[in-house]
Amino acid sequence: MQPDVEWISQQIRAAGPVIDLRRLVSLYAPLHEVEPYRGVTVSRDLRYGPHDRNLADIFRTDDQGAPRPILLFVHGGGYIVGDRRVRPGSPFYDNVALWGARYGFLAINMTYRLAPADPWPAAQQDIAAAIAWVRAAAFEWGGDPDAIVLMGHSAGATHIACYVAHPEYWADGIGICGAILVSPTGGATPDDRALADDLPFLDHERAYFGSDDALYATRAAVPALAASEVPLLFVGPEFDPAFFQRHLDRLRDLFTAAGREDRFIVLDANNHMSTIFSLNTADIRLGDLVAGFVDDVCGIASPRRRIGQTV
Repeated sequence: MQPDVEWISQQIRAAGPVIDLRRLVSLYAPLHEVEPYRGVTVSRDLRYGPHDRNLADIFRTDDQGAPRPILLFVHGGGYIVGDRRVRPGSPFYDNVALWGARYGFLAINMTYRLAPADPWPAAQQDIAAAIAWVRAAAFEWGGDPDAIVLMGHSAGATHIACYVAHPEYWADGIGICGAILVSPTGGATPDDRALADDLPFLDHERAYFGSDDALYATRAAVPALAASEVPLLFVGPEFDPAFFQRHLDRLRDLFTAAGREDRFIVLDANNHMSTIFSLNTADIRLGDLVAGFVDDVCGIASPRRRIGQTV
């Protein structure tokens, strides 16, 4: 029997705040489409920069119309692994861009350089290069270069947060009208703030941000993130590991103190991976949040027509 969303939610509640990638793939993969994707054109392995990992995939529906908002997705992977596609034939993270295209966006998945070979600020430079590349060719693909929203998960969300907070790495202005951060942190965790259950994540942070605590403040997303003018949507699953929950709580407190009214959403019955894996399934909660946010920050007056979100 193919699993359904409610049954998966029960499994997530029973497992609690763990990251079990293999288990989540087995639960969600049967819910997703298999390529070729009906009514969607996919252009793969497009180069936005000189490095072998400076590649992107573009998803767009075959119907043509007015230039559409652009959703640019930055995958996670703990700074040291990850790709825009887990492997050939995998639905992840095609599902993110496929959902975006079916909703009516021009959706793009990008890959970036990884630590330890390419530490700080390689990912921020790659995000800047990808945005400049997208803006230059947006009309050719049917996208609006003035309506770009970044979306990132885990390390990808933190890379976006650091990009927004560090204008010295922007190519030609920030180039976006909003950002969606799913399970972000604010940067590397200093030794004097680290707790016992942070330890599995600290080596990954140090691989990217370096091992010198004195540099973390200058490389962090906070407090500059709260001073930016970019609208932000923060999403944290109910069963994220405590490491991510603490980071999100600190970000919420910082934004509250700064008088920012950005959205902080907790998705119940979700864990660290299910938030992203659920996109383009019958679980429309994250998709509706993302769509509403993009519509708002890109100045779309009326709700967009959802194009075959579930299959």
